Amino acid sequence: KLSIKSLNELPLALQRHVLRLAYAKVNGSADGISQKHLESMLSLFSKSKAGHLNLPNDIHIRATMSTVTLSHGQIATQPSLVKNKNLMIPGTTSFGNWKIKATLLPKPVHPVENPQLAYLDKEAVGKQIIVRARRPGDRFQPLGMNFYKKLQDFFVDEKIPQEMRDQIPIIEGDRGILWVVGERIAHWARATSKSQSLLVLEAESSTKYDA
Repeated sequence: KLSIKSLNELPLALQRHVLRLAYAKVNGSADGISQKHLESMLSLFSKSKAGHLNLPNDIHIRATMSTVTLSHGQIATQPSLVKNKNLMIPGTTSFGNWKIKATLLPKPVHPVENPQLAYLDKEAVGKQIIVRARRPGDRFQPLGMNFYKKLQDFFVDEKIPQEMRDQIPIIEGDRGILWVVGERIAHWARATSKSQSLLVLEAESSTKYDA
């Protein structure tokens, strides 16, 4: 397992070198890996999206929002997220392998572009906020859209692998889904210049890896 954060701190040439070494470690040698494969691997994790690729010699690479994993054959999935929890505001809530940190801000700030950060209008999200696993029939209004869509369809459109969908926390408020963690917030819950106060959520895996 490699940390995407650590990889992104390296020069591009060293990123390729680390990925080649990781492939060689799993495969036993670097035989079969080409420059084209390395570029595909770089593209996979540079988008800060979950995804996976099949490489030569039955090597499989999977990217989450925080890690890249290479294995021989399929990668074992983690247990599904099953329990609901009230989100501690302000504070940090543990949920499976995740930690969700909630911070209240009295006035709007310029959002930092990070898929693991959500800037929400505190008044719009309501009082009762929970973190949970996805449920059959879930629907939400993704940022930038004027209509609701099925969460299942959203996952398909975003090319999130089936085996990873139960590992993504869902943040829900009084009006419905606020944030599909690491993917998209709800359009109606977004912070705007008219927001009187903000709820800032930061999600991270509770397991750390070094590149």
